[in-house]
Amino acid sequence: MQIIEIEAVFASGLKIVDCATVDDSLHLDVSDRLLQLLREMDKTEALPVITATVNGQAVTIRRRGELLELGGDLPVQAQELPASACARLLEPFLAPTKDQRQQVGRFLHTLSAASLAGAVGFWHSTSAWTTGAVLNELGLAIAFVITFYQGMVSMKGE
Repeated sequence: MQIIEIEAVFASGLKIVDCATVDDSLHLDVSDRLLQLLREMDKTEALPVITATVNGQAVTIRRRGELLELGGDLPVQAQELPASACARLLEPFLAPTKDQRQQVGRFLHTLSAASLAGAVGFWHSTSAWTTGAVLNELGLAIAFVITFYQGMVSMKGE
């Protein structure tokens, strides 16, 4: 069960902020006080836009008679909601935005340039081409190709 913040904004500019709970099955439990306020405001105001903040993401709330429920635009299922700081840190890598993918592409291009410079420097500094030296050079060349290709894919930002 998670405590979330609910905000009802009316056309007149009145804003009501309250707390509610949502469980793993996405059942929303709001206070009777908020429901009573909404019933009273319905007499004189147009229907409000009601949103909830679930883990930093705004979700619309639907009204069904006297009940409020989470709207269909909930971005993730309840089991997938980031519950810890570790999950929030991994989010840019698991579901990156277009700008984040472009930044990763730039970083990969920097790594590809470094591996190319390393391969050239290793080539010029090697006096005896042993199996280990050949494998090191091959590893740097492979790292260059992979990071350059993946950087190009990420730079598209799609």
